[in-house]
Amino acid sequence: MFMVDRFGLLTDGMPNLLPFQNKLVQKREQLQSWDTTSEALSLLDVVRNVKPNILIGVSGQPGLFTEEIIREMHKHCPRPIVMPLSNPTSRVEATPQNILSWTDGEALVATGSPFSPVTVKGKQYPIAQCNNSYIFPGIGLG
Repeated sequence: MFMVDRFGLLTDGMPNLLPFQNKLVQKREQLQSWDTTSEALSLLDVVRNVKPNILIGVSGQPGLFTEEIIREMHKHCPRPIVMPLSNPTSRVEATPQNILSWTDGEALVATGSPFSPVTVKGKQYPIAQCNNSYIFPGIGLG
């Protein structure tokens, strides 16, 4: 699991780490081979280097899951699972419409708030709602 906060990927030696974050840090020495030029590792850096299958958002930062991030994820995963779980809908990391458009309808999407079905390339996709009571603590800690 790779945790990213407003300062970037949680790594050992970061200033201002909270006690609960210490269990979630990555060792800097293990990231030396990463393709990046930045000291602070962004979510895009993580997606490029880790090539994840699942992206879970609980940040409340609208637009955090950008087109570039979702397309990068889709390059390495034919059926990415993207879960923008922030509430209310105005705080969601990316809309189901955008996620499905950016992946040509191939992403599996579940949101924390209800969304209407989305149509991409003439096909309608129902949007699953994944309430916080279902995602935490099981999947969140998994």
